[in-house]
Amino acid sequence: ELTRHLIQETGALTGDALFFAADAWLAASRVLGQVRIAVAHNQGLADPTRVVISGGSYGGYATMAGLAYTPELYCAGINYVGVTDIDILLPKAAASSERTFWYATRIADYTNSTDRKRVHDTSPVHFAERVRVPVLMAYGKNDPRVHIDHGYDMERALKNAGKIYEMII
Repeated sequence: ELTRHLIQETGALTGDALFFAADAWLAASRVLGQVRIAVAHNQGLADPTRVVISGGSYGGYATMAGLAYTPELYCAGINYVGVTDIDILLPKAAASSERTFWYATRIADYTNSTDRKRVHDTSPVHFAERVRVPVLMAYGKNDPRVHIDHGYDMERALKNAGKIYEMII
């Protein structure tokens, strides 16, 4: 019932998700907002003591964003190969001009302080202290799309914040 409600209200659970910082945060915030409404208005759709947020790839990002930005809505989270730090989406080994062009046209223009702040503020790794519930994370050691550093960095942040988590590689 909650899933049907979210699809009808946001459309964010349908179609292909393009992972650009602004688009990703907009889509995630629409879904998280609808979960918040369902819980807050006690529509009988969601009980925060029984809601688990989970997802893979972009859904893993949305999971970690949900746990960091709306932690009161969930009793647990499952992140499967989710991006946690938008700044490391493109491998550092990519050619400098190639990386700069791709990043500036799709993620952020790092010469713009507003873009730099947005990338920081929409990367869950920087907000691990806000997570209130247990998290299960799974990453592939050789994943060519979501580098395992996303998992390692999030694991380190959760550990430093004293949070309950489990990491599967």
